[in-house]
Amino acid sequence: MNRSRIRRLGRSRELDLANTLQGARFGRSPEPIHDFTDQYGYDLTDWTGLPVLIRMRDLHTLGSFIRRADRDDSRATQELSFRIGTLQRSVSRTLWSASRSRLHRQTFDKK
Repeated sequence: MNRSRIRRLGRSRELDLANTLQGARFGRSPEPIHDFTDQYGYDLTDWTGLPVLIRMRDLHTLGSFIRRADRDDSRATQELSFRIGTLQRSVSRTLWSASRSRLHRQTFDKK
């Protein structure tokens, strides 16, 4: 992929929709995702580049768990290990816990 294509992707509906479609990782059912793409007016589900953007988004979600695990947060360490394991095995259908992300926000709200 050339640099101009990457720049265009940075401001594109593909990135918007990849974040929404990645919601299946957290238990979002296909119906709300389909409704969203209908309302958005663009269906990305058949695009060959979608798996790459979803994998990029999967990697992006590791950031907060890496930071928390570095501070000896055992829950974050457990979730990080689980997520990395599913990524290493290319298991895209395994559900990840969004609730631990809420714990992350609560941690920072206390400061």
